[in-house]
Amino acid sequence: MNFFVSLASRDILWSGCKRTKELSLKTSQQDGIHVVAAVLYHEGEVLIFRRGPGMSGAGHWEFPGGKVEAGEDPVSALKREILEEIGVAINVEEYIGENVHQYPTKKIRLNFYWAKAPAQPFKLSEHDDFRSVKPQDLDVEILSEADRSIVAILKNDPRMKV
Repeated sequence: MNFFVSLASRDILWSGCKRTKELSLKTSQQDGIHVVAAVLYHEGEVLIFRRGPGMSGAGHWEFPGGKVEAGEDPVSALKREILEEIGVAINVEEYIGENVHQYPTKKIRLNFYWAKAPAQPFKLSEHDDFRSVKPQDLDVEILSEADRSIVAILKNDPRMKV
């Protein structure tokens, strides 16, 4: 089961269907591993990164980020993860929403945040490629399963209307 909650609109996207009703989320270990991801944007496009060989989810594209460590707040975790994974510092902007996704062996709670794409070059440690793409041109099938639900939100965001 997969759903996406956007706190800005309180809309729930469930298996591609939009439902408008309030959803209250608990935050506990049973709700899954807490993960954060940055939607890095510039001039109406977003950056996606391909997981490198030997990595979990190798070959899939994703919005970069990683696990929130014990005692760490999500924004600090995201800044740390982006510095570790792509070698750049970011300024985290607005919270976009959360996707709870059940993989065969684990459940994750993935929080998405906007951040302006920093200047390149990137120093990729867990990825082997990246690309800049307009959300409306993004093939969701190439994305990791947990990242797919955010695409519908990105397509309608004013940041993408450049």
